[in-house]
Amino acid sequence: MSTTPTVALLAGVGSCVAGSLHAVRNHPEARRTLDEIDRSVQHIPLGGTVSDLLLREPGSSPVLSEPRHELLLHLSSLAQGLTIFRMVAPRCGSDPMLLLGHSLGEVTALAAAGVVTAQDAAALLVACARARAAHGSPSGALLALRQPVDATRRLLAAVDRPGLAIACTNSPTQTVVSGPASSVTGLLDHARERGVTCTLLKTGFLFHSQLLAPVAATVLATAEHIPFEPPTHPIFSPLFGRICLGVEELRQTLIHHLLHPVPFDAAIRSLHAAGAHRFLECSPRPLLAPFVRAHAPESTVVVPMRTGWDFPQVVAALATHGFPQADPFRLADVRPAPSDLPVPLTRERP
Repeated sequence: MSTTPTVALLAGVGSCVAGSLHAVRNHPEARRTLDEIDRSVQHIPLGGTVSDLLLREPGSSPVLSEPRHELLLHLSSLAQGLTIFRMVAPRCGSDPMLLLGHSLGEVTALAAAGVVTAQDAAALLVACARARAAHGSPSGALLALRQPVDATRRLLAAVDRPGLAIACTNSPTQTVVSGPASSVTGLLDHARERGVTCTLLKTGFLFHSQLLAPVAATVLATAEHIPFEPPTHPIFSPLFGRICLGVEELRQTLIHHLLHPVPFDAAIRSLHAAGAHRFLECSPRPLLAPFVRAHAPESTVVVPMRTGWDFPQVVAALATHGFPQADPFRLADVRPAPSDLPVPLTRERP
């Protein structure tokens, strides 16, 4: 009998929700993950801790308007996605699991697959923030437009603002544009005048832009001093359009969210065509799930965690969608060699 993997979806910085882990604050994986990340950045003035942000009472969102808060949001996004993955993965049965990160979620995927430790993933995000400051990177913005990518390209040509670029192609009805904040503001006004529904995403940093090439080079140089291990789960790169096959490719995924657009729509189509039909979003609300449904409407798409849900509710949500209890042997730290990764996706059960 052949089996195809469950695809775990790891979202970027826009997924972070204050108080998202409050109801699971006593779960061992929540305590372990938040402690690992908080301890690794305790010497850095962030304006708060990751634990403070994610474990607070839901609905008590802090004001995060200073530049230092941007790094806190990035670290919290990492901690949130990694915690949810660590909680739910053992509950997903014995079938294989494949990881798909979206934008900054590609860094979370590296930690979830054990390629880097949670502490080293946090250190890489800190190195990225410091490199932005050292190179004088401009402030940036991300704008989600409710229209297909071809229409967005025509809009970019019409507005003709410097530094604008396609950041993400998510679905037939959503494209994200990146650029310097002033250029994105001009695009927002231009788009709304033409009746295009737009949403400014929660970031003050530039992403998915060739303007960040010096920053990316610094991050890669930092990564050379960090151990990279073979993944416990294969990682699918949206940019490569396939599973990463070696350490160097895995290291390159660190800078995809800095330099390159995310062809998320193409990644979902490729995975679905290869046989993937079950997707699990490791977020406290459905962000990527609607994009998966747009491209693979007959697939099972589960978001088992919601802000305010305790762990029994998470387990119940998984069971409702047919996820069995875990095989305890899957919890062992067994790292397959890159040559053993399932390419193509379908493989034979032993």
